[in-house]
Amino acid sequence: MTDKDSKTEPIADAMDSPTEPLREDTDVNPVDQTLVAYLDGELTETETEEIESRLANDEPLRNRLHELQAAWDMLDELPHSEPDRGFVKSTIEMVVTASKRKKARWHRWPLRIAGVAVAFVLAAAVAFQVVRSIQNQPYREFVTDLDFLENVDMYDSVGSLEFLEELHAEGLFAAQEDLSNEP
Repeated sequence: MTDKDSKTEPIADAMDSPTEPLREDTDVNPVDQTLVAYLDGELTETETEEIESRLANDEPLRNRLHELQAAWDMLDELPHSEPDRGFVKSTIEMVVTASKRKKARWHRWPLRIAGVAVAFVLAAAVAFQVVRSIQNQPYREFVTDLDFLENVDMYDSVGSLEFLEELHAEGLFAAQEDLSNEP
């Protein structure tokens, strides 16, 4: 197949499909696309010759071409209006504003990544402290009872708590308490 054949083949396929009016739920008819391209002068010389040959032999196709041409002619009859300067200005301002917002969003991603990184580091630090405090919980009792544990051997040799209370009641420990309270 040559390059020339590949260009004319879609036109031939489009021309073989029946012409039918368009419904709102369908795509543009390929025959109509080809005929509009013909009316606009957008086809190659070979494609133009092929369509003109088909138009000479196909009356429904000629009728559809006339319908499309009439529609184009009616569009030319519509009054041309110049857009209001305020409308043009506001439209351009909206486009510029939308463009700036899009750029601003694009430039914010490093801040978002940094924020996520900081949040991750803080979460890791908090998790570390929580795990550490849970792991150290059994040892806290030992720290609060350190004075007792350091002297447990002496307390064990005393024998009973009542004996220590009697000694305290007689004031034997008062001298040691005064020494521990001095600066």
